[in-house]
Amino acid sequence: MCLLMLSSQILHFKKILVISKERLIVTKIGSAIGFMAFAINSFAISVQQPVNFNNDTLGIYLKDEFNKNDWMMNPPSSSGLSEGRLHIIDDPSASGHEHVLEVTYNAGEVGGSSAMVFTPTIQAVNGTNQYTHLFFRYQVYFPTIPCGDGAPAGTTCFDWVNGGKLPGLTSAPDSPTGCVEGTTYDGFSARVMWKNVVDSAKCGDGAQCQAVSYLYFPDKTEGCGSYKYDLPAVYFKRDTWYTLTQEVILNDVVDGQAQSNGEIKQWVNDKLVLDLTGIILRKSSNIFIDEIKMDTFFGGSDASTWAPPSDQHAYFDNFEVSAEPFTNSKNKRRR
Repeated sequence: MCLLMLSSQILHFKKILVISKERLIVTKIGSAIGFMAFAINSFAISVQQPVNFNNDTLGIYLKDEFNKNDWMMNPPSSSGLSEGRLHIIDDPSASGHEHVLEVTYNAGEVGGSSAMVFTPTIQAVNGTNQYTHLFFRYQVYFPTIPCGDGAPAGTTCFDWVNGGKLPGLTSAPDSPTGCVEGTTYDGFSARVMWKNVVDSAKCGDGAQCQAVSYLYFPDKTEGCGSYKYDLPAVYFKRDTWYTLTQEVILNDVVDGQAQSNGEIKQWVNDKLVLDLTGIILRKSSNIFIDEIKMDTFFGGSDASTWAPPSDQHAYFDNFEVSAEPFTNSKNKRRR
């Protein structure tokens, strides 16, 4: 199915027909059939039948399938597709995921050009994407397999090193990343990381890596992004599928003044790991939740402390966006 359709109701999409200048979605709920039409240039993710790669060809991720089956955009060079870093494979865990997306992280490198970065746009069925409250979730798997050449003897993948980025929601055109100062933009980005939070040990030295939120927002004081996490901590382990669910509520802007009532919540496998309230996520009422930062890479900026010693792989599946809480999760809408 294609990314990214938002609906105020949970729908299970069975098939798609293209008729003239409109795309007709045929939905089936029990024995009832419902119909929903939207402009052919809209670009959406279904809530119940997400981007799951099951209709994609096994092997190197094909440009046409990236565009037409899944993301409805041409893959930029940073996506890693043209460099051969993206593959469609059978679920390595044999746990019922069918096809999944495999991302390769280049040995000795950090940052977006070393793995996968692209930014699909979220649009609604009525042609607008002016959302101030959205839910986003997907699944990720870090494997245990023998590492490639260059890895220390006895090392098994996934080698966490010090940490790395995972996807999250963001605004446009202000989609801040890259250690920009908080005073230079009006929007936000809310990615996730696997991160060593203990100064005395790297994750790759045997410590487990904590799931943390990595945020850019106008009031941040850190030089780069702000690490946010609550207790109880959740630590990623190898050979486990994790479901990451995010809720973002933008703050109000009244008479040009940003109000401190934005919220971000993050769940890992339905365990709430971040409940951040009273923050400013935008300074302008023209800023909305418009895009997904489909980022995953090692880093940190210093390759000597963040880069993996050998090529690494992680697996992704079931990307979903919704204006309502997911019915089979514990997340609840605040307002």
